[in-house]
Amino acid sequence: MAIGKFTASDTTEFHIAYNPSDKNEICTRDTIKDNYIDNVTTEILGGVGIAAGYPAYVDIEHNEVSHTNYTGISVGFGWTASANAMTNNKINYNNIHHVNQIMTDGGAIYTLSNQGTADEMQYNYIHDYACSTWADYGCNGLYLDEKTSGYTVAHNVMVNCPTNVAQNQVGTNTITDNGANPQGAQNTIATAGIEATYADIKNLTVPAAKF
Repeated sequence: MAIGKFTASDTTEFHIAYNPSDKNEICTRDTIKDNYIDNVTTEILGGVGIAAGYPAYVDIEHNEVSHTNYTGISVGFGWTASANAMTNNKINYNNIHHVNQIMTDGGAIYTLSNQGTADEMQYNYIHDYACSTWADYGCNGLYLDEKTSGYTVAHNVMVNCPTNVAQNQVGTNTITDNGANPQGAQNTIATAGIEATYADIKNLTVPAAKF
């Protein structure tokens, strides 16, 4: 699943921040919620379960993302500290497991670039994965990569998986109370992921394509 532009155009260099003068171009106030994303990225190993380029006010919550060959959820692009389209992005209450199965240098949740203000990465339940046997580089629990700024990262439960919050050349973020047993861990484990009203989507059978 993907949302938001990753570059201004097909000819734009990846590191140039996307910040259009016409703010109507920006994917704004979208909600990605109560989805079951499992066993994906089988053909493009570097793909992720939920990918967001340069969103503003995106709300990614109560999803279950599992069995990906790289990162579970990725928000941001551009490796830039410059002002850009992003602000107020929230990645909360997701259940993420069995990710980074082949590729590495990722995490359950991965972010890039200056994301403005009031971003959140909270109350996610992250569990049951490790660096693949093919990896020659580290994998992480949560990965705030180059120039990530604007986030409050708190109360994320990480069990039987890397428990670190990796920061690589970041800006200003607030990081507290994450790991195997943060405050309210049992409640986070119980409430993260797909909400009860939609839990039956995990039992659906997707019919095979007919040719």
